[in-house]
Amino acid sequence: MRQIMLGAALALALVPHAMAQAPAEEGDPQKGLGLARAWCAACHLVEANPGRAADTAATFPAIAARPTVTADGLRAFLSGQHSGTAQGRMPNLSLSRNDVENLVAYILSLRAR
Repeated sequence: MRQIMLGAALALALVPHAMAQAPAEEGDPQKGLGLARAWCAACHLVEANPGRAADTAATFPAIAARPTVTADGLRAFLSGQHSGTAQGRMPNLSLSRNDVENLVAYILSLRAR
């Protein structure tokens, strides 16, 4: 019984430390917009009302409107390799986890409410 109590006390003591180490799950849409303008606008229309943008790839508003698009799916796509796929024309980006989270937050913010 004493070992169980000691284990429980240790687990409770470590919870605040573990939570402090956990990365943020949600990104910042404004930072995502800046990244989209810098990295994505050469091929994608990245804003709902752009001043100028390329239109050689799917628009971000259209991507956001797809019913099958999820935050997890966007994270996986933005973190993965693109060569040899139907999206093979998209470059392989080396985005940080925060950059991915910010882009995901921005793209999903474009969904019609």
